[in-house]
Amino acid sequence: MKHSSTSIKDASSSLQEEDFHKFVRIRLRMFNLLGQYSPDDVVNECLIRWYTAVENGKKTPVLDGWMRSTAFNIVRELRRKTNKVDLYDPTILSELVAATPDDEDDEDDERRSFVLQALQTLSKKNQELLELRFFRNLSWDEVAVFYSSRGKTVSAIAARKRGQRALEELRKVFSEIL
Repeated sequence: MKHSSTSIKDASSSLQEEDFHKFVRIRLRMFNLLGQYSPDDVVNECLIRWYTAVENGKKTPVLDGWMRSTAFNIVRELRRKTNKVDLYDPTILSELVAATPDDEDDEDDERRSFVLQALQTLSKKNQELLELRFFRNLSWDEVAVFYSSRGKTVSAIAARKRGQRALEELRKVFSEIL
């Protein structure tokens, strides 16, 4: 399909408007991405997607609205891409067991060792879940996103419920150790 220079010119001028750049800048700031990406990065990607859509025969009746919604989706994709960091480090429990801080009293050290001993008796799945939630300070939503990035479909509610069961198991094991 051939593009007329007017349609490309319209799309390009729509993307170069100050209002559009302001819109993109606000969205980048909203998702804490302004330092990592510039509005021009999003504008360029938006123009590429528009050109590809027109090449594939898709109609964009309201060009300005299509550009804004596409730019917003691009910013959301960038946010998801930056969140796909592997947060789980299976060695943290062993590091915590090995760590013996000098500034704490013996009673706290003893409690810590009991808790870590109880944690090690849990299944790897429960250890990972409790580590993500309590040692990494992730919300249940973030825990669910972590699992979905690994290909497991888990809702925040299901993660929370699993976490409650893991804590109950930890309490039971902890009380047996004491």
